[in-house]
Amino acid sequence: MTPEAWIVAYQSQAGLIFALTATYGDELVPSCPGWTLADLAAHVGGAPALWGPVLEAAPGQQPGDVMQPDVPEDRDEMLAWCTIELQSMVELFRTADPAEPAWTGAGTGEGRASFWMRRAALETAVHLWDAANAVGQEHEIPAELAADGFDELAELFPTLSAWSGKEPQHTLQVAPNDFVRTWTYRGAMASHPVTTLSGPSAEIYLELWGRRPSPPAAARAVGDWVELIGTLAA
Repeated sequence: MTPEAWIVAYQSQAGLIFALTATYGDELVPSCPGWTLADLAAHVGGAPALWGPVLEAAPGQQPGDVMQPDVPEDRDEMLAWCTIELQSMVELFRTADPAEPAWTGAGTGEGRASFWMRRAALETAVHLWDAANAVGQEHEIPAELAADGFDELAELFPTLSAWSGKEPQHTLQVAPNDFVRTWTYRGAMASHPVTTLSGPSAEIYLELWGRRPSPPAAARAVGDWVELIGTLAA
């Protein structure tokens, strides 16, 4: 997907989360324990407080202190605030050069502003699924966006391992039935057999984010990766 496609996905997905919250704000979100839909919306609306300072920092420089957003307590005011924050972030994304160097926390020195455009699209995709699932609605992450998610995980594995201090022992091969390519995430133990995940790309992506159960034979191998990937959540 292109940076513009990521921005469009981010904006539309966040907007749908806010719309669901306006109707079902008190519903609990099973995939985000302890959260209601209103909590989830506030989380999505507050994300630009992190992404904005990163993009506004001097190219390649680490951003300054990130302040916790001041989220209104009244739900209608909170949703209005979320919408303003979303629009502000979309405008900032659109004025940024996707190829401009940007801090990502990955420690590679090769971060680009496009990293945050993709991250915004992927995070809100998972959270839109959380919101829809909470109210009994279906939401399927687009296959192309899920593929971008697999690419992101492959690129960030060394960073996530360093952040968490853990390294999965098992090697996973992601082989969606709606793509001709595969992704391989290598674990620390070469002697362990490779665990292959197959099926629709959207379902595999949700499985890696702990939103779908793994087949019993793969549960142990996938569990290590779910724990590692969870360190990426904002």
